[in-house]
Amino acid sequence: MKNTLYFFVSLCFAIAAAFLVQYWLNEYDNPGYVLIGIGRWSMETSLVAFSVFLIIGFFILYFFFRLLVG
Repeated sequence: MKNTLYFFVSLCFAIAAAFLVQYWLNEYDNPGYVLIGIGRWSMETSLVAFSVFLIIGFFILYFFFRLLVG
């Protein structure tokens, strides 16, 4: 239970940090973007959305591998 609480608190903290970075970047009229291209396929998204998905993906994979090992 304690580990789950730490997990959700750190996840919320990381997402809040990503949105604070978005607020900071919007002050400069440059929110940033991420472009990932492989062959003819490409994906373009904002820097904040990419950061949030990256953080959530990290926590999901971390939790998954912890379940596999434990």
